[in-house]
Amino acid sequence: MFSDNSIKKILEKAGALRSGKDAVKDLKILAENYAAKIARKAVKNAEYSGRKSVKSEDIKEAIKTGNLN
Repeated sequence: MFSDNSIKKILEKAGALRSGKDAVKDLKILAENYAAKIARKAVKNAEYSGRKSVKSEDIKEAIKTGNLN
C-alpha cells in the first residue's frame, strides 16, 4: 500500500538523516496494519450510520475511540 519512498519521507520528517531497509520495511508493515484497522472501524461506523460511503467523520471517530480491534 505505502511505497518505500513515502515511508522514508515520514522518517525524514521525524528527523532521520538516513534510514535502513529493515527500518523502512518494519515501519511500512506497522503503518499498513494500523491504517487497515482504522479503515475497518471506519467502515463499521459508516454502516452503523446507515451509509455505504465512508466519510472523514468515520475515520476521525475510529481514531478517537481507539478501540481498533
